[in-house]
Amino acid sequence: MARRRKPPGEFVYTDVTVADPEEGIRQGIIEVRTASVDAASWHARWARRWGRVYFALGLPSAVLAGVAGATGLASTSGRIPAAIIALVAAGLGAAATFLDGARHREHHTAMSAAWQSLASDAHTHLLADVPSADWLRTDGRAALQALSRRRARLFGLTAPSADEQSPAS
Repeated sequence: MARRRKPPGEFVYTDVTVADPEEGIRQGIIEVRTASVDAASWHARWARRWGRVYFALGLPSAVLAGVAGATGLASTSGRIPAAIIALVAAGLGAAATFLDGARHREHHTAMSAAWQSLASDAHTHLLADVPSADWLRTDGRAALQALSRRRARLFGLTAPSADEQSPAS
């Protein structure tokens, strides 16, 4: 049976009852941070995979094209092997173009950075703001909502612009 992988950034909302709203805000920020770290890691892994695909198809294609040209020019008896090598090189080049590994790698790298930025901002709130009960009562809810909105935009699989990644104040 195939194992279902959860989408990046997904976490299960628990039915935990918290003693007060401040604890709920604390738990919400922890959940955003945890889910964001997981999503950043997931996208980083996929960026590495697409990078390998890009080089695994593109590099042999370029090398084989050069070999085919050299073989074809070296002698008339090498035309058939040169043609076969050229066809293989063309097939690899077409596959590399079709799969567009470079674009996928760039996308996943940007998404990983965006998720990591969200996780970092949530972590900063946990370190600097959450210990203050006054902040939790006054600004905590707005900060959690801002983090949650950023997270929701990332589910649209679009990396936010630099000004959208700034932490909520």
